[in-house]
Amino acid sequence: MPGARTLNSNASYPPEALGMLDELFDEVWASVATHFGDHPEEIEPARIRLITIIRDLADDGELSPLQITGTAAGLMRQKLPQRPHPSLPRTKSAPIER
Repeated sequence: MPGARTLNSNASYPPEALGMLDELFDEVWASVATHFGDHPEEIEPARIRLITIIRDLADDGELSPLQITGTAAGLMRQKLPQRPHPSLPRTKSAPIER
């Protein structure tokens, strides 16, 4: 599974910037990871999406690390998988009539 180290691939950032981006990735991922399940096929695309978001925000060069973290977390939360809330009762769906 790719980790924050994927930020290093094909990057033209100085080492200190890469370290900061890795830290931002870890911080944001910790805040959203529980929303993406336990299966690699759910987690891996979400991590790649987060890496892409952080790199795009960093490439812009206009945002502080705090702004990158907040914006990336917000964008990730907008794309959360649709899961029923655990406190809601499960209902059976009606059969589809043809």
